[in-house]
Amino acid sequence: MWEMNRPAYIAFEKLGRLSGAILLTLAAMASIAGAGLLRGRGWAWWMAVALFAINGLGDLINLILSHDLLRGGTGVLIAGAFLFFLTRPGVRRQLL
Repeated sequence: MWEMNRPAYIAFEKLGRLSGAILLTLAAMASIAGAGLLRGRGWAWWMAVALFAINGLGDLINLILSHDLLRGGTGVLIAGAFLFFLTRPGVRRQLL
């Protein structure tokens, strides 16, 4: 699988065990936000928006620096779509 994204493999390899801790923390935060959203918690909406905004910003920086339209552009598009739907009035009304 790492052959599909060699630069990411190299970056994660440089971080060593820290990369695993970062990914585990991210997974825990996403799980907590998802569970909170399912329970209609307002704090979970803010957490989800923050996670997608940070993700989209990272993809935008990747797009600018690497000029890889497929990876960076797709990431920006997907994060933007999630942010768009999370910020619709009906969704916000349910959670805030």
